[in-house]
Amino acid sequence: MAVADGDGSLYPIVVLIDELRNEDVQLRLNSIKNLSTIALALGVERTRSELRPFLTYTIYDEDEVLLTLAKQLGTFTTLAVESLWAISHEHSPSDLEAHFMPLVKWLAGDDCEIIPKFSNPASDEQDSVQLLAVEACVNIIQLLPQEDLETLVMPTLCQAAEDKSWCICYMVADKFT
Repeated sequence: MAVADGDGSLYPIVVLIDELRNEDVQLRLNSIKNLSTIALALGVERTRSELRPFLTYTIYDEDEVLLTLAKQLGTFTTLAVESLWAISHEHSPSDLEAHFMPLVKWLAGDDCEIIPKFSNPASDEQDSVQLLAVEACVNIIQLLPQEDLETLVMPTLCQAAEDKSWCICYMVADKFT
């Protein structure tokens, strides 16, 4: 993953990207905390084609680094959900039916795999990662029609509600009662 720039204005981004690979945990943490800056500098296409696979396949790391990564990715999810929520209020019911709901269903489907990916964090051994998955489900539920909740989100929430950790069960009960 390289950022090319002749005038050096992207040098700080290059440093952050290099720090993602660094052996020093503190440097990796610093870089992950600036993940949105890296994604912005790379642009949508390179973030999708380079950064996302890099994060998916190469960062098997210390618990603190994984927790920070989960938090940063959670902010991306929250921003996406808030953006969709804001957009939904600016359109007529017929436009929502014709255009918005197919988009949300696509985001939840196998082609995009955004919502199905929550089954992995929801079953993670780290309570903090599971808690973030439940929080993300709370945001996603606000966008989906009732009939899609059963198949897209409920399996993840049921799994979390039956978790061996009391704090995961409590979070589900707290958010959904």
